[in-house]
Amino acid sequence: MFYYYFLLCLLFLNLATERSLFQSRFYTNLLLIYMTTLVIAINVTNPITTDMGRYLSYSDIIQSMSLFEAVTQTRWETGFVTFQWFLSQVSISYFFFILISTLLILLIIIVALKKVISFTQLPLFIFGYLSLFSFYSLVNNVLRQGFSAAFLLLMLVFLEKNKYIRAIFSLIVALSFHMSALIGAILIVLYKIKVPFKVYVYTYIITALTMLFNLNQRIVSLLSFSFTNTIDNYLQQYTSEASLTSYGETNRLDFLLFSLFWFFLALFFYKKFLYSDLFYLLVVKAYAVYGSIFFLFGFISFSDRLAVYSWFLIPLVLFYPLINMQSKYRLIWLILGLAICVLMMYVFNINDYFAYLV
Repeated sequence: MFYYYFLLCLLFLNLATERSLFQSRFYTNLLLIYMTTLVIAINVTNPITTDMGRYLSYSDIIQSMSLFEAVTQTRWETGFVTFQWFLSQVSISYFFFILISTLLILLIIIVALKKVISFTQLPLFIFGYLSLFSFYSLVNNVLRQGFSAAFLLLMLVFLEKNKYIRAIFSLIVALSFHMSALIGAILIVLYKIKVPFKVYVYTYIITALTMLFNLNQRIVSLLSFSFTNTIDNYLQQYTSEASLTSYGETNRLDFLLFSLFWFFLALFFYKKFLYSDLFYLLVVKAYAVYGSIFFLFGFISFSDRLAVYSWFLIPLVLFYPLINMQSKYRLIWLILGLAICVLMMYVFNINDYFAYLV
């Protein structure tokens, strides 16, 4: 944990001082390099996870294939297979695969964030990701969704700027890495037809109640997914007895409460400090849409892999208001934000990921 707390100290210097070296681009670059190196070191030194093991093993297989053969003979999405194939042509080293994958996901996040915050504020948000337990799963296990979540963040930025072609392109790329990114299409449609904000809020609360009272499976069973065999196949796969036995408890109360906490915190910040900020409003809407989908499908195994899309927005939910609020207590709010991050480290045992570092 030394590396985490050392980073916290470096970050605090950036936040607690004004117009000094600690606000320079040079210092910001040092922090970003340190954080990137830390994430790569964690991914390399930790035991290889189940999904990552499959990706690494398959790199050996597709190395001798043509790109067309790799795409047509693999069940994974085209974008990810293409990415995997190109890496296999350079090297099948597990270190190389993890290195490039981690760098690209972080790069996409940074590119997206740079469009809505200043460069010197980037380390604060990346620190938020380093404190989020689901982030490590995205970069070290469910890698396809890690790319999808990052591209959906980019989609969100373009959407707020009314750059619909770029937003749709980002969505398509996200879908090419994992089909679950289809939830981004729902957000685009709702945003385009200008659905009132209160509809997002009420829908989120109602779907949360369906998960709380185990009504979601009954509701979903009434819906027809005949227009897409993909969704129907996913439901059959993740509600099978074998899958449910492997995963364990569904409709998890801890996931529900965790999600609700961040939603109501986002509502508080929006109403109190950022009522006229259109980007933060869109972040809250996205959190509501992604979270509602998770609540509806909380009965399936591995439902947390749907939840990660809303959880991926948590650093924005927490830190975007803290850097934009007009309050004399802004520094105190920032300290509270950092304290919440440290608390998450212990509550969700994120320190276990750091245990393998020297």
